[in-house]
Amino acid sequence: LSNWLTTSVRDRNNPRTNMKIYIVGEIQTPTGYSVSSWQLCKGTHSMSSYGNESEEGEIEDSGRDHEVTCRTIYKTSSDLSSNGAVVDMMEHSKSGILYARAVLTASTPNTGVDSEDISVEIQVGISFISVANARGNLKKSQQNIHEQSHSDTSNNLPTSSFDSTRSFATTVWCDEFAHINIDVDDQLANARETLISLYSSYYRTMLTPTIYTEHDGSYVGLDNLVHNIYSEGTSGAKAGTAAKIKGIASSFVPYAEAYFSDLSLWDTFRTHLPWQLLTRTDAAVGTLRSLEKMIDHQGLFPRWPLGSVETGCMIGLHGSAFVLEACLKGYGEYANITAIQQVLLKQTTEPVKLLGRTDLDHYLSEMKLNQWKEMENLPH
Repeated sequence: LSNWLTTSVRDRNNPRTNMKIYIVGEIQTPTGYSVSSWQLCKGTHSMSSYGNESEEGEIEDSGRDHEVTCRTIYKTSSDLSSNGAVVDMMEHSKSGILYARAVLTASTPNTGVDSEDISVEIQVGISFISVANARGNLKKSQQNIHEQSHSDTSNNLPTSSFDSTRSFATTVWCDEFAHINIDVDDQLANARETLISLYSSYYRTMLTPTIYTEHDGSYVGLDNLVHNIYSEGTSGAKAGTAAKIKGIASSFVPYAEAYFSDLSLWDTFRTHLPWQLLTRTDAAVGTLRSLEKMIDHQGLFPRWPLGSVETGCMIGLHGSAFVLEACLKGYGEYANITAIQQVLLKQTTEPVKLLGRTDLDHYLSEMKLNQWKEMENLPH
């Protein structure tokens, strides 16, 4: 269902830390079976095959090259579709992967049918806001898949929800790959392998950052409050300019208007983010605007936001390099650069507890403070 978020900020006694995930599930049970219980389990690696549940409620899975143990953290006999489930991630703070299971019970003896031949489909919606939002997210995703499936004029329409989802994913990724065109000389050795390697690498650049905007435009900010991209806008930016950035919409909103998180700025400021500016301007603008919103939420330029938490991990403010490059490429009009600049100035020249300089006195003694103060008058 979701990568488990590393909540290292818990050790920093951050009073804002309050991360929960809300889940709803729908299941298509085969004839003669009913759901006896729903379970949510947390593991440390991706499962590559089915597992067996031990007496302690753990799922043991042995793949080809790894072993996985998933611990059951939530179990209910009620309908996950109507009631939903809420998991407090702070109670399970180690990183991992969240899985959903449905335990089925045969209502009548099913002689002659091998249980391994039974196909069961489970669709799950998740939210960081509420069970109602999780249900809305699932419904919107199903609507998108349905519309794409019925727009297919071929004779090979998907016959089930799983096949529809797979077809939808193929269409979305083919649209993403259309942003670049790679030509490789067929006469070169390993030409096919080179193309596969290049497109696979491009695919991985699109796996981050994470869109935290839900189906109605809402998201949880770094202040642990619910915000909405449609009602808040972006202060200091030209009205409606982000909507003019050409790009493919995500499941819910255009990338240029989405709220992104999971920004490992320490790792991406000179690799992934410049690549976004070159290949996916809409996602880069969305990231720029998200950084500004994070400043609004916590009053500081982010260092490593993860979900709705500022981890404070690593050092420095490497995301500032991305802001500068975005301005130099002409995208400064899409965010309030003056506000970003003022916050960066504060964090680099004044004592700031969480995301400031740890060696401020030494730093200022080696630099002329008045030169930094002049940054307030620099053009942007």
